[in-house]
Formats: sequence, C-alpha cells, structure tokens
Amino acid sequence: MNLLLQNTRVLFAEQQSDDLFVIDSRIQYRHPKWGMTPVGDGWYVLPGLVDAHAHLITSPSIGVTGYTEARQTDPKELTRRVLKHLEAQRDGGVLAVRDAGAPTGTVVEVMKTQDPALPHLQAAGRFIAPPGRYLPNVAHEVSGQKITRAANQEAARGGGWIKFIGDSAHRDQPGSEPGVGWTVDELRPAIDAARRAGARIAMHVTTPAAVEMAITLDIDSIEHGSHLKQKHLQQMAARGRAWTPTLAAFRIFLQRVRSRELQMQEQSLAEAVDAIERQLPQAVASGVILLCGSDAALEHGKIGLEVLALIDAGLTPERAIRAATIDAWKFLGLGNPLAENSVADFVAYERNPLDDPEVLLHPRLVVRNGKVVGGQ
Repeated sequence: MNLLLQNTRVLFAEQQSDDLFVIDSRIQYRHPKWGMTPVGDGWYVLPGLVDAHAHLITSPSIGVTGYTEARQTDPKELTRRVLKHLEAQRDGGVLAVRDAGAPTGTVVEVMKTQDPALPHLQAAGRFIAPPGRYLPNVAHEVSGQKITRAANQEAARGGGWIKFIGDSAHRDQPGSEPGVGWTVDELRPAIDAARRAGARIAMHVTTPAAVEMAITLDIDSIEHGSHLKQKHLQQMAARGRAWTPTLAAFRIFLQRVRSRELQMQEQSLAEAVDAIERQLPQAVASGVILLCGSDAALEHGKIGLEVLALIDAGLTPERAIRAATIDAWKFLGLGNPLAENSVADFVAYERNPLDDPEVLLHPRLVVRNGKVVGGQ
C-alpha cells in the first residue's frame, strides 16, 4: 500500500514539501499520479522516536526481579518478554531501541531474528561489572585480564555495543556510596579489544571518579553521566561522543529512595539529579550529542517522558526532541529515515510536538518499514 499524508509538516527533514508520500515503503516528496492511499491530513511527522537506554529484559513493574531472575527463567519466556516490550515501544512511536545491557544474551538473539514490524534494535549483551558491584548473577564480574575476555565474548555476540558498569555501590554494603571498581589500566585493553572487534562502548557513570575514567578512555556513550564538567563536555563534543542522562529515570529512582522503596544512598543520588540538571544546558552549548533513555524506570514506549524532563531542565523543545529522534538515529548509524528515498520509519501527530511536546505520548500514526504498524 502506498501512503499519502497531506498538508504535512515534516520536522528535521532535509527536504520540505506540503505532502509526504510512502511509495514501495520509501519516503518520497514528489507527487505521484496515482495509487496513493490517504492516511492523514494536517499532521506533524517526526523520525521514529529512539530509546537509546532501554532494558528490554525488564520493566518498571518487574523491577530488579527482571534482572536477578532472568538467568533462571526459561529462554523462550525471556524472548517473549523482550518481544512484548519491543511491541510496547513501537506502539508508543519508538522505532529504534538500544538495549543498554542485560543479564543474558537474549536481546541480541532477538536482534538477529529482527521482525521488520518491530523497532530497529541494537544491544549491549550482558553487563560487565567489577566483582561485587552489581546485582547478583547478572553481570560478568571480572577484573584484570578477565575483563578483556568478557569484552571479547560480548563483542562476539554481535549486538554492536558493550556495557561497562563504571561505578556502583558494593552489593554487600546496601545503601553505601557508589565507587569505582576498576583502574584505567585494567579497562583500556578490554576497550581496545572490543573496538577492534567492531563494538562500541557504553558506560554507566554516576560519580566524579567514574567520569574521569570514562573521559580518559574516550567512551563512545556515557550513561547517566552526573558530575560531567565543562572540559569533559568539550572533549566529548570534539570527539563525537554521546551522553544519555536518563534524567526522568533518576528522578523516579530518587522518589523511590525517599519513600524507602529502594535502598540506595539518597544524598549521592540527589546530587546526581542536581548535577545532570545543571549540566544539560552546558552540554547543549558545548555541542554534545544528547540521547534519551528510559532505563527501566519509564514504561516501554514512553520515552516522551524523558523529552519532557529535558525540557523541564532547560532545553528547548526542539533540542530535546532532536535527542529522541534525528540525533539518535544518526549517532546509532541509522541515517535519516525522512530523507528522500529512505525506508519509511516515522511517527505522525495531530499537534505540533515543538509547541506541545506532551503529544509525543500520543502518536496518531506509526509507520515502520513503510507499513502502518500503529497509531490511535
């Protein structure tokens, strides 16, 4: 079916037109003479939303159970869970997902049998963490030369990414301050090996010491990233590195700590939230690539809530929406889905997201691989 969106405003497209056409699953801006099916009039179109820090093995309703029980759960059940969460992402207008770590390789296996009706998927495979500094039986807990072995193993899975836990509280000391469990010299050979194998590197970073480590190692994508300084942001911008602040998730975690639902160090988490909020305008001014992530605290498909959090922290709607759309597509190597002759992956809204960002939570039309796959 060839689709026609009439009187359409296409945001972040390289070419503008009054109408948008999907012909043989590809974007066109030239008027064909026949064979079009009208599907919208006066709508606003964005590239599909991107959740660049998802955890498809779990969700807010499952919580840490989704991590700790995964390795004892039937693999077919885990696969069903991941597919269910991918469907929820798509229904929310999310058409590209980067899974930022899991207890198993399930997400990568789903990626290898990609359903063309579900979002593009990249995945970090199993977490890599220092001994004792993550949930039990969830990560490769390694030090020294074993870090490189784990990195090579995860790179070989083929998900495109590897996720290192740069800092965390020791699990035998609940509520303690997070700390760094590795040295730069330990990590450098592992990161070099992973990059030679074609993987990119993401790192969980929440403390000043972990920030210094991540910057020294030139990590591709810093996750959370509280306590970044101006010099760090400038280096990241110069080298094309990305920052995924997960602000909405951190605000939720802080609420849960204060209600005693979670056992974490409240002061350091509160300081992290404050630091992220302060750093965001500086990051924009420095030219850092920003990404949006749900981090298992937002429901799958609700990445618009992170966009709203970024706006609340001082970003313009355009800059925040770019972080959840075109900037993420390009950083992940997926191109521009609204360019002429690109495979059509877009979402349409009845109101302008630049004027009313909350509309991101209510997609009117979702098109993946040139086919209508959702909408209200």
